[in-house]
Amino acid sequence: MMKKLKLQQLSILDSEVIYSMLQRIGPSENAFNNEVNGMSYEHYQEWLSKMDAWSRGDQLPPGYVKQWTYWLMEDGIPVGYGKLRERVTEASKRFGGNIGYAIDPLYRGKGYGKRLFKLLLLEARKKHIREVFSTVEKFNYASKKVHENCGGSLVNEDDIRWYFLFRLEGADREMLNFTVGPVMSSPDILEVANHSTPYFRTPEFSKIMKENEKLMLEFLHAPEGSRCVFLTTSGTGAMESLVMNILNDQDKVIVINGGSFGHRFVELCELHKRNFTEVKCEFGKQLHAQQLVGLEDYTALLINMHETSSGVLYDMKMVAQFCKKNNILLLVDAISAFISDELNMTEINAAAVITGSQKALAVQPGISVVALSPIAQERVAANKEVCMYLSLKEALANGERGQTPFTPAVTTLLQINTRLKDIRNLGGVLKEREAIESVAENFRNNIKDLPFEFISESPSNAVTVLHPVNVGAKEIVRILKDEYRIWVCPNGGNMEDVVFRVGHIGYITKEDSQVLLDALHDMEKRGLLR
Repeated sequence: MMKKLKLQQLSILDSEVIYSMLQRIGPSENAFNNEVNGMSYEHYQEWLSKMDAWSRGDQLPPGYVKQWTYWLMEDGIPVGYGKLRERVTEASKRFGGNIGYAIDPLYRGKGYGKRLFKLLLLEARKKHIREVFSTVEKFNYASKKVHENCGGSLVNEDDIRWYFLFRLEGADREMLNFTVGPVMSSPDILEVANHSTPYFRTPEFSKIMKENEKLMLEFLHAPEGSRCVFLTTSGTGAMESLVMNILNDQDKVIVINGGSFGHRFVELCELHKRNFTEVKCEFGKQLHAQQLVGLEDYTALLINMHETSSGVLYDMKMVAQFCKKNNILLLVDAISAFISDELNMTEINAAAVITGSQKALAVQPGISVVALSPIAQERVAANKEVCMYLSLKEALANGERGQTPFTPAVTTLLQINTRLKDIRNLGGVLKEREAIESVAENFRNNIKDLPFEFISESPSNAVTVLHPVNVGAKEIVRILKDEYRIWVCPNGGNMEDVVFRVGHIGYITKEDSQVLLDALHDMEKRGLLR
């Protein structure tokens, strides 16, 4: 049974283990040229330097093209030797093509040839080589079968060779983005950014901003009299604006901390010297009512509705009931929950809700949205100003005329306008949420046969957080990026190598999702998840 296989590019530091394998592979077995066979170890080291230079396009003989050399490694042991050329020449069309490979005689007849060839094709795709040409000697039926099994098309043959062509889907596509933000945008949104940024101190832009505010409040089901402002900042800036502008030093604040974003509220309260109590939730676990017992006399509660680092969607109905019963101001970070998960600002009696442009709104990053109920607006008006740039007083005042206090991320605001109108015209937030939920369910149902554990006991539709049971998460993130052209979300801190996250928001098609599923299952076949 094959163990963990991977390609390792030639290095000038390659050791005697590689050299020994190259001595076992003949000088021209099955028309594969192995010039190291019979070479002294000293000359082998010089050869490594030459091949390393060729991989950069340096020191190439006339008529040669850039060429990369790889070793097929099984748990650190070399079992095969491959070459990949950047393009074919007239000579290599007749003999060799883009790819050549050989397996150590000690490991032949065990399927390593097919695995090596597939990995070389992946490398070609990663290097944006759209077509791979390869030749097979007529007597080498095993290699012919490898080419056929790897999807090659027989395009020609003569008395000496078969000629195969591989068209690599996705070699020229953009990276697929399955992070939780920034996410992929629709063609309509991309078109907005395809134009120069317009001047914004105009009646036309003010009209767009007023429309943005109206649609955001409608989609949030905000209570009557609510306002919405747009800050040119990251989500953390919006979080800080709540702590600075709505809370004051007379408040007693409950902070729910179930991950890195809950901890960020803790840090902000410490920085701004708010009187707070931290309610900790175990990573991936739900918040329960008994954890709030004894905090009934507090005045405000800060919560990340969806703790994005763990994927937990908190029980907002329970939290809302606790806050309403005890007259506690509820301030909600819904940065990754807005649109993805059910959110009704009026029903949960939220004083303020924040979200960000780069999440389910699926436009460029740079804008945070702050929705304020009448009671939150009263708080902002009564509290002392402590910051100019993140001042909600100034944002509210300028918003009356459809403007912002300072130069905003104009193009992103125009994208938000296009996106909000698209959501309205395509059936509203509910329709959008159902589509995101469908993508999430499809992904989760189709990875149950893979060696992953689901982390969140109450997952948001926005993201699936996975713990690989056999290997490190960092390596999975790297392989998906480097070999499959797919981004997924790493975690930070002490969870960096423990979990990774797959986002389900943004302009993700069923075909895109299938590409990710196919990649993960291919990694399992290659032994990379074991």
